[in-house]
Formats: sequence, C-alpha cells, structure tokens
Amino acid sequence: MNALLTNAPFVGLLSFLLTTVLVFTLAEIWTRRGSALRRRLDQISGGSQTPLPLPDAGKVPLGPRPDTLPTVTRWLSGSENERRLRRAMIRADFRMRPAEWVILCAVFVAVFSLLGLLLTHSVLSSLVFGFLGLAAPLVIQSRRQEARQRKFEEQTPDMLQLLTASLRAGHSFGQAMEMVASEMPPPMASEFAWAAGEAKLGVPLETALGRMLERVPSPDLDLIVTAILIQLPLGGNLAEILAAIADTIRERVRVQGEVRTLTAEGRLSALILIVLAPILVFSLHLRNPDYFQPLLETVLGRSLIGEAIAGQIIGAFLIQKMVDLDA
Repeated sequence: MNALLTNAPFVGLLSFLLTTVLVFTLAEIWTRRGSALRRRLDQISGGSQTPLPLPDAGKVPLGPRPDTLPTVTRWLSGSENERRLRRAMIRADFRMRPAEWVILCAVFVAVFSLLGLLLTHSVLSSLVFGFLGLAAPLVIQSRRQEARQRKFEEQTPDMLQLLTASLRAGHSFGQAMEMVASEMPPPMASEFAWAAGEAKLGVPLETALGRMLERVPSPDLDLIVTAILIQLPLGGNLAEILAAIADTIRERVRVQGEVRTLTAEGRLSALILIVLAPILVFSLHLRNPDYFQPLLETVLGRSLIGEAIAGQIIGAFLIQKMVDLDA
C-alpha cells in the first residue's frame, strides 16, 4: 500500500491519459453521429440540396463506413505512416481505419500500464506491462496477416486451375478474374474482386495486379502476375503457362506441408524454451518482488541478466535455422 501511495503521481498520470483517450474517442464518435443526424434532417426538411437516395429493390445501399475519428485521421492523412498502417490493416483483414488502430494501441498501453502498476506497485513493472500492451495488438495483427497470406497461398493452385479452365473456355482474362471472384472463397475472392473492379473502372491491368501484389506480398502471386503481364501483350497460350505454374506450386505446397509436419516437434520445443524463462521470472516477481533485487542492483547480476537474454535469443535463432526450410 505504501508503494502504491509512493507511485500516486504515476497512477494519476496513467489514469488521466486513459480517461483522456476514452473521452476523446467517445467525443469523436458522438460528433460524427451528430453530423450525420443533422445532414439527414436537412435532407428530410429540404434544408439541403442533396436529394435523398432512392432505395433499391431488395438491396441495402452500400458505402464507406463513417469515420469515427476524423481528427486523428486528419493528423495521419498524407503521411507515410498512414499509408503503411492502411496497408497493414488490409493485409491483416482488419475492418478499421489507421486512426482507430492508433487509438486502440494507445488504450492497450494505458490499460496494461495501469494494471501492472496496481498489481506490482512498481513503476518498472508498469513500463513492462505497457510494452506488453503495445506488443499484444501488434502480435495479433502480425498473426492475422500471416494466416491470411498462408490461406491465400493455399488457395493459389485452385485459383490457377479456375483461371486456366476459364481461359480455355474462350473467356477473356477480365472474365476469368470475375469468375475467380465469384467462385473462390475469401481472401482470394475479395482480392480478385477488388482487382477486377479497378480494371472495370479504367485502371490499367498492370496497376490493378500490382496493387493486389502489394496487398498480398506472396512470391507465388509475384510469379503469376509477372507471367500474366509478359504473356498478355505478346500473345500466346496463357492457359498452358498458368497450368504449369499451378503444378509447380501445388507440388511445393505439398512438400512444405510434409516439412512442417516433420519439424513440428522442433518448433514446439523452441516455443517452450523461449516462453518458459519469461513466465518463470514474471511468476517469481509477482510472488516476491524483492527476489531479483541482487541481480538488478549489482554489476554482476545485470551482466548475468544480459547474458541470459542473449543466450535465449541465440538459442531461438539456432533452433529456427534448424527447422527452417530455406536455411
């Protein structure tokens, strides 16, 4: 309790930051809803010259989702970080804007920091918890991105087979893309629907496929896009080329599946060895906060901690190299 009172200014600062973020977010959402309501009332009362949209028979009008954080969006707009965040949201299939992602990460950091301070009564532990709060959404985003790309690569042979069948049936490449968008499951369908829609709006096919490659940085897709962009202007049997690429990719996916099965034990051992030490340290620190004081207050102790961390990193790197297919 005394330690908590000693850190009272830090607790107050974290509480203030968390409250500010929450109030700011709620105010942005409320302001946005109020603006939409006023526009709707102006349309009904005749105060606006914008005509009311006529409802389509049996269809719900689709459109971009309203921006709930326009102020943060203006701060980020036009910057390289905003473009990088938007690309990351698309790759991870997160239905949120970069501004919403930034606020979500800030809330995670504030909540975890305050939770760590209340549990351990230590500013250092609070900073560690804040780092974990920042790492948690980033790890989730990275995992979702990897899962989406892996699913896309697993669907690539079927996509090539469907493209080949459509081209052999006499369809154009644009019609073949639309067939993939309608017949394949996500994420393949959504990516081809996006590219086909851009092509219909007049975007060059090279640009549309290049944007799809930017959204899904897959080596297989890079090979396919390169073959398509070379073959279409020159002419020739594109279906045969895609069929050969499909056979190559299908065989490689089969071999990679066998390798993952054979190396599953090594990857699990690496995960256990990496996670075991931090969990043990965290558990001992919660049980007895003074247990690691001799290591933290002496030069020898800090050296041992640094050597232990370096050993963990080196061991994880070596195990990763042992089970890596490309090593």
